[in-house]
Amino acid sequence: MAVSSDTKMLVELQRWEFRQIRRCGCELVQDAAERSDVMPNEHTKLMFEMHHASREKYIYFVLAAAGAAIALAINQTLNSQFIWMHYLWILAVFSWAASFFLGIRSIVLLQSIIYIDVELIKIYSGTHHVFGANSHAISAAGREFESQLNRKMKTSVRYLDWQVWLLWIGGVFYIGWHILNMVLRVTN
Repeated sequence: MAVSSDTKMLVELQRWEFRQIRRCGCELVQDAAERSDVMPNEHTKLMFEMHHASREKYIYFVLAAAGAAIALAINQTLNSQFIWMHYLWILAVFSWAASFFLGIRSIVLLQSIIYIDVELIKIYSGTHHVFGANSHAISAAGREFESQLNRKMKTSVRYLDWQVWLLWIGGVFYIGWHILNMVLRVTN
């Protein structure tokens, strides 16, 4: 599957935001020893927090939509006997269930991304409990953690894309099932 330009733009925006937060966090830790009133760029922090909050709300919205769709689909077939057209219904429910699963995975990945970023701030500031102020260790660990961060961000964006697509695909299957159900009622 080709990566959309929106996906690429989102990954680049996340990378930039994490770099900015990491830079601000490192400056804060380094300068805190010299001055007690140093604050990172508040605008950068605010933008990062807004982006993170909106993305998390979007994931939760799609999760809620998938869960509600599953509940509606199951509720509408409680007293139905299984016939061949229910295969579309099954595909819809499985699509929504997969969307729900990917939403959960996205949330877990977001938490992992934040953890890695906090560790990167500690590494680059020289306060990490394992790497300390050793410049060679900081360099190697920083590259490895950034590699993990980039990989997890790409995966998170891919999960979010698929979460939304599976919600739509489930809707198409459900509408197809519903139309087929109406046609069969008219013909019987």
